[in-house]
Amino acid sequence: MTSHTTAHRRTNAEVDELLNASRAIVDSEPGQITIRHLFYRLVGIGLVPKTENGYKGLDRHLMNWRRSGKLPWGVFADNSRWCYQSQAFDGLEDALAATVSIYRRNLWADTPDRLEIWTEKDAIAGILYDVAGMWGVPVLPLRGFSSGTLLYNAAETIREATRNGKKTVIYYFGDHDPSGVLIDQKSISTLEKDFNVHPRFERLAVTEEQIKTFDLPTRATKKSTHSKNFKGGSVEIDAMPMQALRDLVGSAIVRHIDHGELERVRKIESEEKATLAEMSRRWMA
Repeated sequence: MTSHTTAHRRTNAEVDELLNASRAIVDSEPGQITIRHLFYRLVGIGLVPKTENGYKGLDRHLMNWRRSGKLPWGVFADNSRWCYQSQAFDGLEDALAATVSIYRRNLWADTPDRLEIWTEKDAIAGILYDVAGMWGVPVLPLRGFSSGTLLYNAAETIREATRNGKKTVIYYFGDHDPSGVLIDQKSISTLEKDFNVHPRFERLAVTEEQIKTFDLPTRATKKSTHSKNFKGGSVEIDAMPMQALRDLVGSAIVRHIDHGELERVRKIESEEKATLAEMSRRWMA
């Protein structure tokens, strides 16, 4: 394996080596990954320099490889909304069929807790929703330091849950850097001080323990107004193994599940879906 930790123009053989390594990493993941995660994996094996130019160079190669069919477009997560459109149907038959396919009974209707997954970054939101969505748990990307409007809307949802006797629990995923460790703290502070709501909050990633456990690549911490009391190197959440992020979401959610109640709800859901399907068949008969 050739090391490319300094900037230079790659030979065709080196480009092929980078492509083959990228394919192997993509194939080793059970679901989508972020381009940033691929970048850190390639940095770890010495094929890409750990610089912004190194990232931009990889991004250019990925665009060319996907255009030429050497890598599929769909393997990379990007949670950016590409289209705003209301759902419409071709008729009542189409609407009934769609209802049958998407119907999910609310697992949390009779539980004391209401869960939310918060994340600093859009791209990671899709990775986390791979698991959270299966349990009917919402994922909220903060996109850095959140706007007052976003947090107001979040507070209103939490307040409504409180009125219904439910405790909101927020699990957070963000970078380990001067800004990253403050985003969640400031968001919770705003919820409590400005909007008088008090959810239970837990940061699931990135933690100092995970940096050691997964031997995550660090980068030099930039000097800023937030870095005064921050010690050590910075780590982006994209450096975490994608499956580890999914596992963290799943294990956090399962803490709140009564498995006897889960079986009961799933049985009712199955019976209700069957009823909807029968209604659809009768309508189309």
